[in-house]
Amino acid sequence: MAQVEATAVYYDCGDVIESSAVIPTKAEYDLAVGEKDAGEKLTRTLYEQNRRICAMIVLGQQTDHGLALLTKTKGTGYPHGRANLFLSQMRTRYTPNDTAAEMELDDALERVGMKGANDYFNQCTSIQAKFDVPCSDTKLIKMMAKKVKSDTFSAIIIGHLKQSTPDDFEAVCDEINEIQRMTGATTSVQKAEKEVALANYEKHNHGGFKGKCNNCGKVGHKEADCHNKSGSGGASTGGGGANCTCNYCG
Repeated sequence: MAQVEATAVYYDCGDVIESSAVIPTKAEYDLAVGEKDAGEKLTRTLYEQNRRICAMIVLGQQTDHGLALLTKTKGTGYPHGRANLFLSQMRTRYTPNDTAAEMELDDALERVGMKGANDYFNQCTSIQAKFDVPCSDTKLIKMMAKKVKSDTFSAIIIGHLKQSTPDDFEAVCDEINEIQRMTGATTSVQKAEKEVALANYEKHNHGGFKGKCNNCGKVGHKEADCHNKSGSGGASTGGGGANCTCNYCG
């Protein structure tokens, strides 16, 4: 509904979506064609605006239910339907205080898959606009928490929920999307390893250990956390463990 209303205003067709608007019939429009009287011009304008908005409604509908509602507004005098009547019926169907509408909203949000955080945010926002039912950022973040499979992402979500500032669903998605963009791996194993490395990097650049490792000589982690047990290239050459790639020093 919000998209339809915004589109109508953008194309200067806002008058025809008002509930009190009197939409001319096709017969009245045909009589007004070619006339120069101000009243006849208004008749033509309203009819054409309604026709344009009805076409936009059809193009924007993603469900058969929405198309069915518009079809019900059609008749002999209104071959394209009536935009204002359609919106009125949609408001009644998805009223913010309607418990059924809230349940349908929750169900639609639950079905959204969590792959890319940016896409997830866009889909949730689109669904909210469709139902026009209030849904708090806190609720959206908690629903998102059930879908993430990464400990790194879970930690980000928990951190946001614990903050004293108001919960911001978009901010959470932006932060997770940035990590997804930076890790950009081809396999789940590679992605998990890169996420761990990035999380460790963030940890040690926000108040973590800032000294040098006694094993490899690199700054940012302790000897106990060093994965370079062979000590190659570092301050210490002791230990004969397997050669590994350190999540801190590479």
